Amino acid sequence: KKITDTVMTMILQCEPRDIRIKILENFIDIAHQCVLLRNFSALFSIAFSALASAAIRNLASTWEGVSPHHHQLFQQFLDITHPANNYKIFRKLLKTSNNPTVPFLQIYMGEFLIMNEVNPDYLKKGLINLQKRRLIYRELEEIRYFQNRKYNLTDIPELISFFLNYETGHVDDFYM
Repeated sequence: KKITDTVMTMILQCEPRDIRIKILENFIDIAHQCVLLRNFSALFSIAFSALASAAIRNLASTWEGVSPHHHQLFQQFLDITHPANNYKIFRKLLKTSNNPTVPFLQIYMGEFLIMNEVNPDYLKKGLINLQKRRLIYRELEEIRYFQNRKYNLTDIPELISFFLNYETGHVDDFYM
């Protein structure tokens, strides 16, 4: 949420159109780095929740100034984050990743919710539904697999401090 609010605030509070275009393109570049680093959590926050939000998408004159290259990258992000076929493109990228990866955990939470709602805890005669437990275990193992693959990145304290202390607008204000 902090990433989404920061991206939206930085874009929407910028007045000169040419500066807003540069900020938007910079966030598209950052989202591209997230794809390269397999940080899908940040990608969903930047591209899907912030840049694809109504408040940002309605900046027609700003989007007109965005370069074709950045439009193409943004479309790729929309394809990755699109829920079509149960996030087929995102899931394919997850399965083919041998590098450290930060998955978008909300999709897993949705999976757990569906597994819990669709599959009973007990079968006839009070038997424990082991198939339900296996499904949950597989999802947990996939998450654990990604947790065990570590990045070799260096912290930049100034950048971390900037984003942690950045005053974001209230989301409701973006839609007024």
